[in-house]
Amino acid sequence: MLYRNYARALRVSLFFGLFYLSFNSLAQEPHPDDLGRLFFTPEQRVWLEQQQAQTQQPAKADVVAKPVVKPPSLPDSIQFNGVFLSAHPPIVWLNQQTAPWPPAIKTVRYHATSQMVDIVGQDGTKIQLRIGETWQKSVD
Repeated sequence: MLYRNYARALRVSLFFGLFYLSFNSLAQEPHPDDLGRLFFTPEQRVWLEQQQAQTQQPAKADVVAKPVVKPPSLPDSIQFNGVFLSAHPPIVWLNQQTAPWPPAIKTVRYHATSQMVDIVGQDGTKIQLRIGETWQKSVD
C-alpha cells in the first residue's frame, strides 16, 4: 500500500513539474538574437553580416606582440646525491634537496635498472647522471 501511494505521488509530482516547465518556457518571448536572420529585410541582413565580420576580426591596434620570454637556465652545477627507492615514486636528491625543483628543471626521472637519473631543463638541456656525479654548465 505504501509503495502504491509513493509511486502515485511521484507520478503526479513529475507530471506537474513537466507541465510547469513546458508552460514556463512557452511564456518567455524569444530574444531577437535567437531567431537569427529570419525576420530581417535584405538591408538589415547585410548590416548584420558586416557587424559580425567586424566583431570577428580584431582591430590592428588591439594586436600586441607578446615579448619573447627566455626559459630559465639550469644552475651552474647539478649533483645527483642519491635516491630513496622505498617511496613511490622514488625520491631523488639533487644538490642536497628533493622536489620541488628549481623552475629551470622541467622533469627529473630515475631509472632503477641503470641507476641513472634523467634531468630535462626548461631550455631543452638533457642531462644523465649516476649517483655521486656532478654536471657542470659549460661556459660559452
